[in-house]
Amino acid sequence: GGVSGEAQVTVEQRVAAVEVTPAADTLVSLGDTLRLSAEASDANGHAVAGTEVGWSSDQESVVAVSGIGLAEALSNGTATVTATAGGVSGEARVTVEQQVAAVEVTPAADTLASLGDTLRLSAEASDANGHAVTGAEVGWSSDDTTVATVDGTGLVTAVANGTATVTATVEDVGGSAEVTVIVPKSDRAALVALYHATNGDSWSNRYNWLTDEPLGEWYGVLTDDSGRVVDLDLSGNKLSGTIPPELGHLANLELLNLSQNELKGEIPSELGDLSNLEQLYLHNMTYWGDLTGTIPPELGKLSNLERLYLSDNKLRGAIPSELGDLSNLKLLDLGYNALSGKIPPELGKLSNLEKLILRNNKLRGAIPSELGDLSNLEGLWLTSNSLTDPIPASFVDIPLDTFHWRYNDGLCAPDTEEFQEWIDSIRWNWGDGNCDQ
Repeated sequence: GGVSGEAQVTVEQRVAAVEVTPAADTLVSLGDTLRLSAEASDANGHAVAGTEVGWSSDQESVVAVSGIGLAEALSNGTATVTATAGGVSGEARVTVEQQVAAVEVTPAADTLASLGDTLRLSAEASDANGHAVTGAEVGWSSDDTTVATVDGTGLVTAVANGTATVTATVEDVGGSAEVTVIVPKSDRAALVALYHATNGDSWSNRYNWLTDEPLGEWYGVLTDDSGRVVDLDLSGNKLSGTIPPELGHLANLELLNLSQNELKGEIPSELGDLSNLEQLYLHNMTYWGDLTGTIPPELGKLSNLERLYLSDNKLRGAIPSELGDLSNLKLLDLGYNALSGKIPPELGKLSNLEKLILRNNKLRGAIPSELGDLSNLEGLWLTSNSLTDPIPASFVDIPLDTFHWRYNDGLCAPDTEEFQEWIDSIRWNWGDGNCDQ
C-alpha cells in the first residue's frame, strides 16, 4: 500500500570448473611450443571473467610451461599441464614425440684406395629444429654394390673402382654419402709396360729395370718418400716403339722426359690423367722416330703443367683449344710438326706463358688478337707457316724480346708509328716487313 521493504542480493561467481584447450596435443620437435588457454566457469557453465590462472607441469624435464600457458617441448615423453584458478584445476595432456626431419651421414664423402678397405659411416637423425633424435633405428644401403657394400652398422667395404652412394634411412627420411673407390694401378706395372712397349732390351741404359730393387734405384726413375714415381727421365736412351697408355697410371708423376729417342705412334690420351705433371718432354725425336697423330685434347687437363715440348715430330691436325686451360703453362713448343688450321684464340688465356713456339707448321689465317693478352710473353716464334693479315694491334702491349714471323703467306706489321716503335724495341725481330711494302 505505498510502503516498501528491501533485501540486498550479492552475485559473486565461484569457480566450479577449469577447462584447458587443447585438452591433448603432440609436439614433434624439441623446442616446439604450444599455446594453451584456460577458461574458468561457474556451476551453471558461465565464464568467470578476470580469474587469475596458475600453470604447472608434472614433468618439467619433458614439457615446461610458462605463466601465460606457453608449453615447450624439452624431451620425449608425456606431461600433464595443469591450469589452476580459484582453487579448481583443469588439465591438458602434452606428448613430445620427435619426428625425423633430416639424416646426416658422416663423412659425407670419402675415398678408399685398396680393394677390401673399409670405412665406418655414422648417421645422425634430427628433428625439424635440428635436435638429435636419439635411439632412431638406421637402415643402410648402397646404390652400387659392385663398387662398395655396406652392412647394417654403416661399415662400407670397397669392392671395385667406381663411385657408390651409400644411404642411411630413418623413418623414411634418408641421408647419403658418396664413396669413391680408386685403387691405383702399380707404378711398377706402368714402368714394366713402358719397358716392353719401347724395346727396353735395346736401351742404352736399363740399370735395375725389371729387377726387385726399389723403383727409385731404376735408371732414370726418381721416387718420393712413399715410393711413388715422381720423375721419369729417359731422354736420349734409344727408346723405340710406342708410348704405352699405362704411363697415365703414374698418379704422382711431376716430370716425364722421353725426348731424343726413336718413338713413333700417337701420344696416348691417358697422359691427360697425370694431374701432378709439371713438365712433359716429347720433342726432338731422332731420324728413326717421330710421333704422329693429333695432339690429345686431354692434355688440357694438366692444370699443373709448366712446360710442354712436342716439337720435331709429325703431329698433324689442329692445335686443341683445350691447351688454353693450362693456366700454369710457361713454355709451349709445338714447332716443326705438320699442325694445321688456325691458332686457337684460347691460347690467349695462358697468362703465365713466357715462350710460344709454333714455327714450321701449316697454320693459316690471322693471328688471334687474344694473344695480345699474354702480358708475360717474352718469345714468339711463328716462322714458316701460312699466316696472313696484319699483326694484331693488341701486340704492342706484349713485352717481347724475340719475335720471329718471317716466311708466311701475308703476315705483316701495321705501318703505324706506335707499332713501328714496338717492332723496333724487340731485340730479336725477324719479320717480312710492313703491310704497305
